[in-house]
Amino acid sequence: MSSDAQDDRAADISTDVSITGPQPDDATPDAAPRRVLTLEPGESLTLGRAVECDVALDDPLVAPRQARLGRAADGTYTLENLDQSRPIFVNGLAVRQAQLAPGAEAQLGQSSFVLTGAGLVQSDDLRSIQVDAIHLRETVGEGLFGRTRKTVLDDISLSIPPGAFVAIVGSSGAGKTTLLGALDGQRPPESGTVLYNGRNLYRELAFFSQTQGYVPQDDIIHKYLTVERALYYAARLRLPESLTHEQISARIDQTLEDIDMQAQRRQLIGRLSGGQRKRVSIGVELLAWPGIFLLDEPTSGLDPALDRHIMQMLRALADRRQTIILTTHTMEHIDLCDYICFLAPGGRLVYFGAPAAMRDHFQMDDYADIFAAIHSDPDHWVALFRQSPDYLRYVAGPRLQSENKSRPRANSASAPLPPARQPDQLRQLWLLTLRYLEIFRRDKMNLLILFAQAPIIAALVALLSTHNIVRELTSAPGLSPPPDLGAQRTLFIMVCSAAWFGIINALREIVKERPIYRRERAIYLAIAPYALSKALVLGALGLAQSVILLVLVSLRSGYPLHGILLPGEQGAFAEMLLTLWLVSLAGLAMGLMVSALAPNADRAVSLAPLLLVPQIIFANVIFTLKSGAAIISWIAPSRWGMQALGSIAQVRDPFSGHAHDAFYASSPAHLLGFWLALVGLIALYSALTLLALRRADRRRQAG
Repeated sequence: MSSDAQDDRAADISTDVSITGPQPDDATPDAAPRRVLTLEPGESLTLGRAVECDVALDDPLVAPRQARLGRAADGTYTLENLDQSRPIFVNGLAVRQAQLAPGAEAQLGQSSFVLTGAGLVQSDDLRSIQVDAIHLRETVGEGLFGRTRKTVLDDISLSIPPGAFVAIVGSSGAGKTTLLGALDGQRPPESGTVLYNGRNLYRELAFFSQTQGYVPQDDIIHKYLTVERALYYAARLRLPESLTHEQISARIDQTLEDIDMQAQRRQLIGRLSGGQRKRVSIGVELLAWPGIFLLDEPTSGLDPALDRHIMQMLRALADRRQTIILTTHTMEHIDLCDYICFLAPGGRLVYFGAPAAMRDHFQMDDYADIFAAIHSDPDHWVALFRQSPDYLRYVAGPRLQSENKSRPRANSASAPLPPARQPDQLRQLWLLTLRYLEIFRRDKMNLLILFAQAPIIAALVALLSTHNIVRELTSAPGLSPPPDLGAQRTLFIMVCSAAWFGIINALREIVKERPIYRRERAIYLAIAPYALSKALVLGALGLAQSVILLVLVSLRSGYPLHGILLPGEQGAFAEMLLTLWLVSLAGLAMGLMVSALAPNADRAVSLAPLLLVPQIIFANVIFTLKSGAAIISWIAPSRWGMQALGSIAQVRDPFSGHAHDAFYASSPAHLLGFWLALVGLIALYSALTLLALRRADRRRQAG
């Protein structure tokens, strides 16, 4: 584009001011300017974060050169995504390229534009979100089979202007968290609508997920990372890949300043106080400059001083025109909020408005008295609020405006080509693996316990094993008495140990960080890289444990003189090591599956015997399994691991009913078949793990 054209384009970018929705009595927020982008037929311009772009967007969610806007000779506008690592949206759909019809809305990062007769007009800055909830209703099942329905949200309507600081308060079971989940969009209610800047949140959740910050009650940070490293990995995973190391560092520094944690940047999160950990959780969400923050009980369990500090920090964010919505059961420092949403039992709205106006409405100065009055007669106070001037001012009037804004999306407004590519899963896998390795390395006690398992078990087996008993199977097949039974026992303990290593290593690894997974999953995380990062690190640990086990046990029991596929003792060692590692990987996949299914870490540990004991029963050593039991044994890694090791060691088993079948047949075909069976079990349990994680997603979204 020529310099003259650029000068003309700059002249065409105009601004105006627009503030919608009710404001607090003393609010005087600064409105964001709007731009109008116009083009002559045949012209184009670029939009992105780089200063050399025709339209520079100061937004870390936008790539340096994010999009190209062009106008054809016939006057039609086309928007093209130039960096597929960051999606752009047209009418809520991620697109590579789209022809824009009048009324089409395009989002680049946190900036939104609408095509009008004047050109492409900036309609909303998504760092400034107005929230409108309209007739939200939700019930949950009670009783043994959930047949009895209990109302937890009862026709809730409210409007929250941009930059407002809102507290949702009420007694336990009043529906505070349910309402917050509805406003967040991750758990839509049975009926009702939530609008963000007049747009249906539930229909366009992908559109708005980039501009949300959500902090649940549980910490969403890993306690074995330092504050700085937790923010670093969050920034690398959430922000564009195009950001340089210096830009990431600057964003982390700014976030640390915002949450007042500069002095603790190199401290382990596990050594921080509860209030400091909560601030780091907020910092993780602040990295992407969200337009709306939703926090579930952020001050729960904190002393009054920390409570005040958190509330003052949130007040400062709201003063920067970020919308803040939190749930709380404490009323200290509630006057820092612009609005209070008070819920009575059964999810009924008993008040919504400014704190000072609430005291006038209830004719009480003490919030404890207000709680007690509502608890004693909720029906009276719900009815009284619906008849009050505050209801008309803060609820009924804004609700009518919100319902008018809730317009259907025009299907004809764009013609998108295939959807934009999902975030780079290989990059996610790399970052998640590095993060998991760092967490693993810093948890020194757990690391010591895991690595101590193999030498301790190996020492016990070696102590009880007969000298060179495995070697004798291949060196002197005619010995009397035959060494097969003792060798079989030694191999059996090694196989069961390898399975146990994999199971125990993985049993808690998903469930223990479920709050972190849920939050990351809601905004950017792909399931496959997450699960695979666990498998890579724990698989490497399982390999190390298998090496230690095999080396130490074999110092006493010896190796076979040769392998089946590979020559010499080295070949036999490699084949036995591969067998033990495959058994460990199959156990690992089983452990991850249970970890994904278990409701909590304690339940996962209690399920361990259900995985460990069958490895003994179905290995076909202690018991000779027939008919149905033999078929069930096919899903036990120990069965195939025992057959593979027995095949390599040339076990002859006249002791447990295998004398006349090919259970330990020493041939390349049999050994490869045993290995393939283990690979099949790894694939089966891995697929079930992914399905369990997807099922958890659906269950969470369904509420």
